Amino acid sequence: MRRLSLSATVFGLAGLALGGLLSSGLLPQRPVVAAPGDAPRVAAVDMFKLLKDAPSQKVIDTKRKADRDAVEAFKEEQGKKLRSLQEELANLTRLDPKRRSLEENLARASALAEFEVKWRVARADEDYSAALEKLYAEVRGMIREVASSNGFNLVIAKTDEALNLDRPGEFTLSVAMRPVLYADRTVDITGLVADRLAQAKPPVPPMVPPMVPPMVPPATSSPGTVPPAPSSPGSVPPPSSPGAIPNPGMR
Repeated sequence: MRRLSLSATVFGLAGLALGGLLSSGLLPQRPVVAAPGDAPRVAAVDMFKLLKDAPSQKVIDTKRKADRDAVEAFKEEQGKKLRSLQEELANLTRLDPKRRSLEENLARASALAEFEVKWRVARADEDYSAALEKLYAEVRGMIREVASSNGFNLVIAKTDEALNLDRPGEFTLSVAMRPVLYADRTVDITGLVADRLAQAKPPVPPMVPPMVPPMVPPATSSPGTVPPAPSSPGSVPPPSSPGAIPNPGMR
């Protein structure tokens, strides 16, 4: 009897010690395997299609075109003014007392026009980038809502577009950018998200006040001296020839 009691006591103490080691993490434990019902429900969306067809994208494109047209109109207006100064300068002789002052005005006007074109383009690019980031957040939030309401807890991006390679070297990158090779229609929620985006009221672009460049330093009193162009988002070098307005381009 005493032997049985001693053995039970020993095994009981050993069990308690083993349980303590397992709970403390000192001994490795078997991995916990989720039950079949606990497996995540995965959905797929064509993110590029959603971004391209979103109502907000049309608003962004409209404003982008208006900004580009405004820059082109400003360039044309400034070009006419510079050409007028050039024609006036061409009618003066080399020794005409008005020539130096007119040359100064032409150089200053050309430098300021170049600066303001680049400044306006930079501002428009910033607005465009901010609008695209906001669109991405809007579409991503709608994907989250649709997925949650339909019982999905993981959404992956897919695309059905062809590779459309321009060069053989693009093959590897194009394939790597398409990790989802197949998604059944039962898990593709692209259409559901697109419908929700279409039902949402597209934002109205705000009225943007005219872009006014920073204050320009006053002209120097010394005749014939051309002041440097004012600092801007990215410094603007003086033009190589009077009357030339560069074409910085917009994305």
